[in-house]
Amino acid sequence: MNNDSELNQINLNTAWASYKVNYCYGLPGINCFVRGIRLYVLPNGLYFYIAAKRSAFKSLYLDYNRIKSIEFPKGSGSDYHNIFLVNKFDTVIQITIIDGFNEQILCFEMAGSLGNDVGNQARRQELYMLLKNHGIFERFARPAQSVETAQRTPESREDVFAKIEQLSKLHQSGALTDEEFQRKKEELLKRI
Repeated sequence: MNNDSELNQINLNTAWASYKVNYCYGLPGINCFVRGIRLYVLPNGLYFYIAAKRSAFKSLYLDYNRIKSIEFPKGSGSDYHNIFLVNKFDTVIQITIIDGFNEQILCFEMAGSLGNDVGNQARRQELYMLLKNHGIFERFARPAQSVETAQRTPESREDVFAKIEQLSKLHQSGALTDEEFQRKKEELLKRI
């Protein structure tokens, strides 16, 4: 994901903070849970480093202009499909990155003392406040628009809700699956 010259330019002395995190999912070719990653919060990006030589996870640098969002979801781990995150939902960090027109969601969890979810939740809150106080959320990349999207005029709320109502009728009739209905509904709501 990163080239060596990009990683060599990272100055860890400029880090505002560092946290221990675990990798859950999202990177191509890494389908396993990876413990012991160090997250450095830098002025221009996030740097994930692991010292283990035999790890599937390699160092990763994410410049803030490649990040679309960092989310700190709350709720029950039972809502989550990843087996590693059951009952740990309040320690999760989801990072959506943009690569051209594609988006990729990476998932990490705060780590620290084993079984100390309260401490991990506090560290996650500290990370959120650090990013907020440094104005990082305002620096995130905006998704690239295709020419077709850029030329499209915004739809009124009434038009969007009318289309959702039509989708609902198709869903109730069985023409759309639950998943298709939810996906289309979310796409329409993003237009408002």
